[in-house]
Amino acid sequence: MSTVAHFTKDQTVEQAFKTHAGAKRVFARFHLGGCSHCSISETETIEQVSEGYGIPLALLMADLEKLFERARRARLPYDRNILLNTAFFLNYQYVEWHPATSQIRQIPRPKEQPNVPRPVSNKVQHFVLQEHSMSLNTRPTADVLPADSDPMAISNANVLLAYLNWLASEQVADFDGVLSRATLWALAAGEGWVKWTWDPTMSNGADKPKGRGDISSPSPLDVFPDPYAQTFDKARYLFHRQFMDVEQVFDIYGVTVQPQEVASADPNRAMLMAQMGMAVMLEGAPVTEYWAKPSRRHPDGLFASAGYYFSSGQFRGWRREKV
Repeated sequence: MSTVAHFTKDQTVEQAFKTHAGAKRVFARFHLGGCSHCSISETETIEQVSEGYGIPLALLMADLEKLFERARRARLPYDRNILLNTAFFLNYQYVEWHPATSQIRQIPRPKEQPNVPRPVSNKVQHFVLQEHSMSLNTRPTADVLPADSDPMAISNANVLLAYLNWLASEQVADFDGVLSRATLWALAAGEGWVKWTWDPTMSNGADKPKGRGDISSPSPLDVFPDPYAQTFDKARYLFHRQFMDVEQVFDIYGVTVQPQEVASADPNRAMLMAQMGMAVMLEGAPVTEYWAKPSRRHPDGLFASAGYYFSSGQFRGWRREKV
């Protein structure tokens, strides 16, 4: 698995602090910003700080990257199970986990029997699809209760419910489709995610103000929760890493980036993702979102797009709150 760089030498110190709460501790270990005698300007870039204080840039960057590697390594045991379970579900039963590359690979055929047929008995797929169908029969639905019995409050509740139903419709955010994909991931691989965010740039139709909720189901292989949290609601932060088309990156962030090869680094994973309905690109730009709940360092919470540093904002918590 290739490592995506989350910090760059051209980031300012302020941007590095926003990218990860632990960045301040990294700088403090080099006696940068820890006291009045070693203060640094948060408008300086990491490279400028390195040159100005005689600290090897490679050493400073390596320490910053360790923050992200910690979350990535904590996920590896889950990645192994997700990939193997998904492969078995999709009828690829002669595969194994390769620890040296953190990837799955085809089990080699015996040299003395290179052309012997390999029988496949897939009893997993039938039960997964059956449970998937049954789960969707009891899918959650939205409801809005009026604040009181006042006719205006009842009218407002009806308008809000109509808006949620419009948002969930197939032509807009397609909540049923997203829920179906997330449920299939959960049953086949053991983990599924539904991501509901507020996007201030999305259109609500002609001559209407921009900004609406958006729903998606990311691959569980691309979500990295707080490794110290026993349950999701206790997680202090999580990362969502995804490859995006460079034109999409420019449309969203206004930044021009160079594409990187995606599928060629791990073709087996790319094949499984494609068959699970994920859009797999040959080239793209790695974008990592960092979501942190309110804490001592970030009283308003934090949302940042890292990898290439794009933007940051407030984040209040999981589930009901919006960016």
